[in-house]
Amino acid sequence: MQTNKFIANNLKQESTSNYKYTAMVSHMGKPVSFAMQDNGKIFYSVLDMSSQAASSDAKADKNNDKLYWSKVTQASMLYFPQEIMQTGYALVANKRIDVYDSNNRKVISSYNANKQPLDSNGQILDKKTIKNRTDYFYSSTARLTAVAPFQALSDGKYIYIFRQSIQKTDANNIQMVSDNADSSIVDSTLLVDRFVLSGTFLKPGREIRYQRSKHKTEPESKKDTLAATDVEGNPFYEPTRELDFVRNLEKGNFSALLLPGSSAEEKRWQIFSYDKISNKVNSFNIRFDYSLVFDTSDTKTLIDAFITRYSLDKSLITDVQAEIRNNKTDDQIATLLSTQAAYVDKSIPQDAFAEIIYTIRTGVSKDDFTPASAGAWPLIEYTSDGSAVKPEYLESGKVKNSHAFQATAGDKLQPYTVDYTVKNGMSSCYYYQQEMGEDKKPMKNKACVMLAMGIEDAGANKYIAIVNFAVAASGKLS
Repeated sequence: MQTNKFIANNLKQESTSNYKYTAMVSHMGKPVSFAMQDNGKIFYSVLDMSSQAASSDAKADKNNDKLYWSKVTQASMLYFPQEIMQTGYALVANKRIDVYDSNNRKVISSYNANKQPLDSNGQILDKKTIKNRTDYFYSSTARLTAVAPFQALSDGKYIYIFRQSIQKTDANNIQMVSDNADSSIVDSTLLVDRFVLSGTFLKPGREIRYQRSKHKTEPESKKDTLAATDVEGNPFYEPTRELDFVRNLEKGNFSALLLPGSSAEEKRWQIFSYDKISNKVNSFNIRFDYSLVFDTSDTKTLIDAFITRYSLDKSLITDVQAEIRNNKTDDQIATLLSTQAAYVDKSIPQDAFAEIIYTIRTGVSKDDFTPASAGAWPLIEYTSDGSAVKPEYLESGKVKNSHAFQATAGDKLQPYTVDYTVKNGMSSCYYYQQEMGEDKKPMKNKACVMLAMGIEDAGANKYIAIVNFAVAASGKLS
């Protein structure tokens, strides 16, 4: 690889791997870089200027940052937990992934009458054998990682990894025992994990649970006690959190921010995602909590406000839930209920009705918009020498009606709407607009969030779309 002198002097190169996507975050003053291989495994390196790594080379420039990046080895692969939970369903037990070997086969095939684990040949397995045969990647939620852009974020205490999950048909997906025929554990949703930086190593977050039930809130009996480990001394790690309401992801088209809230202690998650089925960009704003991470408790307030605004009663919730069980979409339910006696005279906008139905279904609120431009004027193009209009704008030797002022009175040239699809590169940032103060110095004016994404029209023309939002004092977009 050819490089200039500056890059060559500052380049830190590890053993070559097929890395596809990268991410970086600054955490507690230390840059942490991440890279995903083409098999979904994520590795990391930490810049630690207090390290003694450079001391062995007497000729090395001790002020050169490249000497202080931690070495990328198998130990620096990001280790994900064996359990997964759905955000908003704290009472539901975590789903645990079985132990698999390096060939993606279950290590434990069955149990004998004495509840001893057996392999596929019926041989009893001891703990050491199980450990030696266990492949970390296939035995954790790491196997659920889609090979797509991912994001790292720091709250000053933890590092969060946001990643897209694989599709339900992926060979690495897990089929759970369920009455539902569609029992894949994930399907193109958003997964979130958080880690603690200890030196130059990232360790999964720990949590307190009941020792026997292994549940955070439900004890097995009155004798069950809370602790950091189970009765056998195994530590409790935080499960991967699945944001099931962030659905139909494709190509890693999501972006997450942590915004300041209404007080110094309060923060709110702002998550954007592109739904490939609805062709809409979704916006989720959720209260941050150090314990729950995603606190959806303010959803009840939102539903109550909707019921009060349109003079409804609590039967709205049961009516919606009944139609959800009939496998109807949010728009279908909104259309159906709007014709019923309890709602027909309430003048509820279709979009507002569909959004509150979504909230009842998922436990979170969302706003959405379709990426489109409603102000495109039908301009024509000339040939390169400027002598004639290009043929695609002509019909029988004249400019097409869609691109020309008409002779008929009132038939005017009008702007038209162009629909787009989001292709890749969704990214967002939190910033302050500035204005010049009386002292001729810039001062912060208004908090904003800017969202950028790569879009494409029906003609395969590609653009970068920028959308700007104001942020209220509550931490919500306005």
